[in-house]
Amino acid sequence: MKKKNDEFSFKDLMQIFIPKIWLIALVAVLLGAVLGVYSAFIKKDTYTSTSMIMVTKNTGGSVTTSDRYLAADMVEPYEIVIMSDTFLGMVIEKLEANEDYSSYAKGMTPSVLSSMITVEKLGETELFRLNVTSGDPRLSYAIAYVLEDQITDAEKGLSSMLTYSDVSTKTIDEPALNTVANSKNIVRNTLIGVVGGAVLTMIVLFIASMFDVVIRDRKKLDDNFDIPVLGVIPRFEIDEEVQI
Repeated sequence: MKKKNDEFSFKDLMQIFIPKIWLIALVAVLLGAVLGVYSAFIKKDTYTSTSMIMVTKNTGGSVTTSDRYLAADMVEPYEIVIMSDTFLGMVIEKLEANEDYSSYAKGMTPSVLSSMITVEKLGETELFRLNVTSGDPRLSYAIAYVLEDQITDAEKGLSSMLTYSDVSTKTIDEPALNTVANSKNIVRNTLIGVVGGAVLTMIVLFIASMFDVVIRDRKKLDDNFDIPVLGVIPRFEIDEEVQI
């Protein structure tokens, strides 16, 4: 409750948090422990296969600065098309047609495939990185390989879906089979849980104090009401054995 002065000072906040510091610490430790245990023992390993693609302008000669700017501007439209259901459907069809990877296409849908793929533009350049992440390193590699091939295929690939005949793509880094699991970020997730638990508890305590209308001491009375205090009746306990 804060009627006389609607602004909370640092001292006011400390008076709210310090008496409940044990609760803040307890929630922070518990939430940190939960996220730490989840990251270490429950979260499944994931594997990422990465390739790098460059968007180029077909000039037939030297490449000017304006050509590079045009190619860089084309990265965003390419990213949108890559994540479209139509293009991902083509990737699935190509995956199914490959004898080595056809088994991975069973049950695969554009929505499932899109959840495995991230397209990362590299600054303001004409380069972008394709990351394919799944729980199976061979699946990640198979999808990354077919995806990269589908993007750079001049006749049936990504360029064929666009109207920019003078713009194409080429591979800079081909995807590789990565058998090393991605970091589970146990320490980071634990710290996030500790900090998040502490902040969440403090927010709850702050909101609860704003709706607390009980006057428990003279100071709170002075802070909220501009009225004189004539006296304070002390709290006392009645002895049940005393007969009145």
